[in-house]
Amino acid sequence: MNGVKTIVLVLPGGKVRSDSSSRPWHLSSVRMRPFTRVLSALAESATTAGEADIHVVQVRYRKRGWNGNGAEAIADARGAMQRAIELNDSEIDTNVIVVGHSMGGRVATTWQATPESPVSSPSPLVARRGRKPL
Repeated sequence: MNGVKTIVLVLPGGKVRSDSSSRPWHLSSVRMRPFTRVLSALAESATTAGEADIHVVQVRYRKRGWNGNGAEAIADARGAMQRAIELNDSEIDTNVIVVGHSMGGRVATTWQATPESPVSSPSPLVARRGRKPL
């Protein structure tokens, strides 16, 4: 297959307000690594089997906080998506799936509402402990 057909962006949480730099050892980042590992393993298996062409990226924000309108966090997610597309020499019609927790969910839903959103028709799936997905 030529290039990535699907990019999965894993968006970790953060803080409501913080100008400190995001670090890989912060809990919000560490918390999402198991999701990233499982999604990467599934993607590799599907890609190897020729069923799909998937690349999984866990986004690292420059700042830990949402900080008002989330513009920096959204720009970081957008930048990670662009780098993944360029790195894999992907086609324009690449599918993008976003998986967000806490602030990452806020980044995903706010980004989706912008004109440069990679998501043309959102289909959120929200699962809560002990309950069926909404």
